[in-house]
Amino acid sequence: MSAFDEESAGFDDQPVAPPTKRAFPLWLLFCGGGCLLAVLATLVVGGLLINQFKGFNDPDVQWARIEEHLPFDQRPEELELLFGGGMMGIEMITFNDSRGYAMVFQSFDISEAGEARDQLFDPEFTGSVVGFGGRKDLQEGTIEIQGRQLDVLRFYQFEDEEGSEEGGETPARAGVSALIDLTAEGEPGLFVVQIVRATHDSDPVPDEYIRDFLAPFHVGPDR
Repeated sequence: MSAFDEESAGFDDQPVAPPTKRAFPLWLLFCGGGCLLAVLATLVVGGLLINQFKGFNDPDVQWARIEEHLPFDQRPEELELLFGGGMMGIEMITFNDSRGYAMVFQSFDISEAGEARDQLFDPEFTGSVVGFGGRKDLQEGTIEIQGRQLDVLRFYQFEDEEGSEEGGETPARAGVSALIDLTAEGEPGLFVVQIVRATHDSDPVPDEYIRDFLAPFHVGPDR
């Protein structure tokens, strides 16, 4: 056996240390940057959703969010919370009203408020307020509540593309509607409520109902 062979045999006899376990999985790098970004994005979005929608059906959580924009004496007993939540500067909280209506409170922070107001209260805008269907028969106006003049847009909210509801019960998200700007004076954001009649009645949402509905809330100076 040569000297080289003897030296090689000596190395072969020495114990081999186990490979060090990587803290970062290499497959994330080898599958491409897009794969890595997708995994990171999933983790981030998942964390945001858990955070933002925590307490989505908890009345204490959701009423506290409303009170930040619209203080009230006590929670109206006619309103039953369905769910609430939001992200990226927009929040939405939905209720059923035992008086025959459904409603959606929506808030937009300062970065979204200007564009949202221009769009939502545009009588020519027939897109959806809450992300599905659309609007027709739009009429803009105002209503006096507790000594304040509030902008109101009345329309028919529909959920299908043609703008008609075929038979059966009208969905809570479709029907005669009134969108009211409840933003407090001096507030930089936007806070609105959309009231939807939960029946096939084609009459407008009455002013009297709107005033009764808003009576527990601090809308204007004359309470």
